Amino acid sequence: MAEIPTTKALRAVTIATLIPAFPLCIVHGALSNRPVPAVGLVPLFFSAGTSLFLLARHAKHQREQTASGRPAGADGGEDGESEPEREQEREQEQERDRDRDREHEGASAPPDDDAKGWPILVFFWDLVLAAALMTVLTFTWLCTRYEGDASLSMLAAYATLPLLVNFLIHLYLAAVPPACPSCNHRLRPARAPHAPWLQRLPSVAAVRARARSSLRIPELKTPAWLRKPGADGQVRYAYAPLLARQDDDEEAEREEARYRDEPSRRGGTGEASGQAETLEPRPLEAVEVVRSKKAKTAPLLQDDGPADWRS
Repeated sequence: MAEIPTTKALRAVTIATLIPAFPLCIVHGALSNRPVPAVGLVPLFFSAGTSLFLLARHAKHQREQTASGRPAGADGGEDGESEPEREQEREQEQERDRDRDREHEGASAPPDDDAKGWPILVFFWDLVLAAALMTVLTFTWLCTRYEGDASLSMLAAYATLPLLVNFLIHLYLAAVPPACPSCNHRLRPARAPHAPWLQRLPSVAAVRARARSSLRIPELKTPAWLRKPGADGQVRYAYAPLLARQDDDEEAEREEARYRDEPSRRGGTGEASGQAETLEPRPLEAVEVVRSKKAKTAPLLQDDGPADWRS
């Protein structure tokens, strides 16, 4: 399996994180009498061993490929050869290299079964190590919440940092590699695909401006039986806005016109507000006084003036 330079650097980091994690986890386990995060040293050892094996295998494969790909007369021609002869030999060597590459295309990597079997095994192994490290981290965070000693909590935080770094590295390595390990074909595109329909889409600013201009209160045409003529006989309120109240000035004007055009009591139309309405005087009617029997026999008192109270 051909490793990528970034992958090799990450494998080296998993080996280096074992150095600070070992003393921190051992000291925390001895002081707190808790198995976590000291148990995390087990997946760390397996992670470092896997990285060492893959890096050594990759270095060995590079040495074999370099030794098999070096041409026999690469150091130059024999003494006494002219410059045109050396150039001709170089061209022949380049042609032989091209022929060798065509014959061994796809086979310069490890054997076919190795190239197809190792990547899937490494993928599953990275997933297993990431799951084991995440399990240890979860139990560590749950157990250290109830520790009353601040120094032990700080020590546990420092001890979990190498575990967290290894977890992130194995999770990244388990993702799809940017190039195929068998044919070195790039799997991740360098840029986004060309999409003409995406370029024809309007911009966000244009959509917002269009939305603001289109947000208007709709107006509905009022039916004929709701239309009322104004003071001048013309329909002034043929359209009414939806969910909007009439203006106070317009209501006051309509009320004034209604009271001005109201008929009088006699059935005639009222006159202008500037002219005074004349009223005819009513004739006086006789009022009959009803007296009781007792009142009929009693003499009527005549008021001749104030009586003399002394006589």
